[in-house]
Amino acid sequence: SVLPDPSEPAPTDPAPTPFTSASSSSVPPDPSESVPPDPAPTPFTSVSSSSVLPDPSEPAPTDPPPTPPSPFVSPTPSASDPSDPIPTDLSPSPTPPVPIKPDIQPELGIRAVVPQLPTYLLLPNALFHAGLLDLSTQNKKLEAIRSVSQNSLKSDENPAFFIRGYGGSHHYASNLSIFEYGYGAELDYTALEAGVLLKEIENLYNHTFFGVTGTYGNLSLYPLNVEQSKKSTFDKWSVSAYGSLQHDTGFYMDGLLSYGLFRGDVFTLARGKAATLKGKQLSTSLTSGKTFIIGHNGVVFDPQVQLVYQHLQFNRVRDVDDLDVDMGKFDQWTARFGGRLTKMFAGSEEGHVISFYSKLYLLHSFGDKQLVSFKKDFQLGAFGSSLEAGIGFNTRLSAKFVLHGNVTYQHRLTKGGFSGASFSAGLRHLF
Repeated sequence: SVLPDPSEPAPTDPAPTPFTSASSSSVPPDPSESVPPDPAPTPFTSVSSSSVLPDPSEPAPTDPPPTPPSPFVSPTPSASDPSDPIPTDLSPSPTPPVPIKPDIQPELGIRAVVPQLPTYLLLPNALFHAGLLDLSTQNKKLEAIRSVSQNSLKSDENPAFFIRGYGGSHHYASNLSIFEYGYGAELDYTALEAGVLLKEIENLYNHTFFGVTGTYGNLSLYPLNVEQSKKSTFDKWSVSAYGSLQHDTGFYMDGLLSYGLFRGDVFTLARGKAATLKGKQLSTSLTSGKTFIIGHNGVVFDPQVQLVYQHLQFNRVRDVDDLDVDMGKFDQWTARFGGRLTKMFAGSEEGHVISFYSKLYLLHSFGDKQLVSFKKDFQLGAFGSSLEAGIGFNTRLSAKFVLHGNVTYQHRLTKGGFSGASFSAGLRHLF
């Protein structure tokens, strides 16, 4: 046999084909070389299965420590199918781009939140709105006492008792966008008020009276365009003290101070009862104005200015998702200015008086932006400004009975605020 010429190069192994296996002379990959890790998952990408088999000599990974509850809903990553065949190619394969249809917009970076969070964010403004309706109704009661029953109660007579029912249905629009977690809502509020006019004092130049009232109210709040949300109801109890001073020149000043409690359950379709929220509410109001008699036809013009301060304080609770609901404290300043025009008529019988009035007021709230923190700061929507217009009547049916009522429509003037209608009707009885 002919020996191979040592000067000739040794033939190389042929490249493996689908019908032949790779030569044993092929150099295996160096195990010391590291394989690039898979990219970390994000809220907008799913977790891909690793293409490298775990080294049995390496310790098993431990579970990460639990994270505290968050108001955001995180996407659930998809797990790798253990039945998939093990890939033989150790090089990372590029991920093909996901095609986007022309008529579909890409998903924007808005993180979903738990369904009870919109109710938490809407509740402070809803309670401020209900408290303002309470103070406005009590202010109307003082106007009714001045306009019809003045001089009907002397300092040596028994007190007067009155009862009044009122309520309203309003829509709230937020000034915040969806990127700022701004939500609209529907609100319904009904209340029953009962009180006593304790004392009326008449001097040479002024007329003074004061008393106390108790109020129970029911507020329902329904966030709009929120998946899995549901109507939630809250109860309010308050006690108020009021007083009025009127000079014989027509100038008057009314003061109100109210303190109350509220409690209610927050519901969602997904979890049912999510939390029970409780707290306290303090309100005060100061109103000043002057009556002007126009002509001799019983027409009275009554311009006035009202300044309202409200304070809310929530108790700290944990909801069904173990979220720490610490709403904290909120303050609200509101000014109302405008006037009303009253026409008085004498009744057919002696002592009977009836008056009709129309009113127009501008309502404006002011103050700094208010935030709530649930692992992230959320801004509350603005209370806004609105225009109020309404009509009403006061009538003395007899020497002992006085009836009054009114209807008011409110229209928001700013991007955020309340619009809707309210009513009130009441009866006062002299003992």
